[in-house]
Amino acid sequence: MEPHELNDAGFTEGYSHAIDAKPRRYGAPMEMILLVPDRIVFWRNGYEEGFAKGKADRRALEAWREKVKAAERAAAIEEKSNER
Repeated sequence: MEPHELNDAGFTEGYSHAIDAKPRRYGAPMEMILLVPDRIVFWRNGYEEGFAKGKADRRALEAWREKVKAAERAAAIEEKSNER
């Protein structure tokens, strides 16, 4: 299918960009992309795998920092209440 055919068929611009992404570059037939997209197998390269891991590590670090800040605030509040 050509891009204008996708738009004529009612697909949004974003969906057509997604179709033209990895599965299409790997040569998957358009019918398979549209009918059974979950059956198309492609692998992440090392950069993508590292990028995903880095994002997960960053989220874990930010969550840990928030927990530490909350614990410090709770300790400070408890210390103030003990002083009174």
